[in-house]
This record gives sequence, structure tokens and C-alpha cells, in this order.
Amino acid sequence: MIEIEKKFHFTPEQEAKIIASATFLGEKIQTDTYYDTLDFVLTCKDIWLRNRNGRFEIKTPLHVLGNKMALTQYREIETDEETCEVLHLPPCTLTNEILAQAGYAPFSTITTTRKRYQDEPYSIDLDSCDLGDGHPYLVAEIEIMTEENQKEEAAKKLVDYAVGKGFSIDYIRGKLLEYLYRHSPEHYKALVDAGVIYVPTIE
Repeated sequence: MIEIEKKFHFTPEQEAKIIASATFLGEKIQTDTYYDTLDFVLTCKDIWLRNRNGRFEIKTPLHVLGNKMALTQYREIETDEETCEVLHLPPCTLTNEILAQAGYAPFSTITTTRKRYQDEPYSIDLDSCDLGDGHPYLVAEIEIMTEENQKEEAAKKLVDYAVGKGFSIDYIRGKLLEYLYRHSPEHYKALVDAGVIYVPTIE
């Protein structure tokens, strides 16, 4: 199975439309710390290594970089063994010390208050993100899991669902990209140059 997701800004009105048809699954606070090398070797390949609430995870892309619709498809890896394989490290239990020895260091920590809903077959996360500057960033993320040979159909269904809830399909930055945009312009520019970030042009 693969994950297809798209991010949206949301308003109280759009949140109300989600709540009307979806099942509330709970609310939690999560802290994500992201890692890369000093020359951004992972993120410039759209690979995202993070520690989420004490557990290391890594996401690798299945989509084409620079997709202007910002529909992303990732393989999510949650075991140390597979994460070490992606990082070309010998099998081990990952720690900050091991990552530091391999050249990986934290570049961002974001705390998110997340409300999670299910509206089959969609998972919806409504996030209020603390980016460290006193201005919460509100992002909705709609996801669908699908088989590899059905990903185009699933992506279209996701967009149709979001439009039906009043979401705009205009490009937005996810919480981590917004963090980099605000706090680390050099890193942000490197991702733009690598095609990881799509920056729409104004016509």
C-alpha cells in the first residue's frame, strides 16, 4: 500500500464541513524533529528523516518532484532496520549519537496539536503548528491509502472530495516547508532548486 496526501489551509467553516460527515478519532500533541546533513542530502531528494515523539521514521518519495498539484505519494518506513537501510547504515537501533556520527543533525523541531478524523476512505488531520515564532500555522492534510496500480484514480478521488468540502486546491507549504521558509531561507532555496518544492509563478 502507498499513501497519497494533499495539504490545504483550513478555516473554521471548512473544519465544520469535515466534522459534519467524519468520525472524530482524537486529539494529540506530537513533536517532530527533522534531520539532515549540512548540505541537505536527504531533503533535496525529498527524503524526510524525523524523530516523532521518540521514534525514528523516514519517508521516501514515490511521486515526481515539482508536481504543481502538490499531490504527494510516499513510502512510510517506521522500523530502525529499514530506516538504516535507506540511510546506508549497518543495522542498529537508531540514536542521535549514531546519526551524528553518520553526519545527520537536527534542523527543525515543530510541535503540532492534531485533531484526527476518519471519513472512509480518507484520513483527515487538522493541525495547529507551533513554528517557534508565536504565529500558529493551520494545515489540513487529507490522506488515502491505495494500491500502486490505483494511485491515479485515488488521487483524483481525493481532490474531488476536498473540493466538495470547500477546500481550495491552490498550492500551500506544509508545516515543515513553512518553517524553512520562515527560519532557514538557504535550506528552503536548496529545496526549490532541487525541485522538491514547487513555487507557482504569478501570471
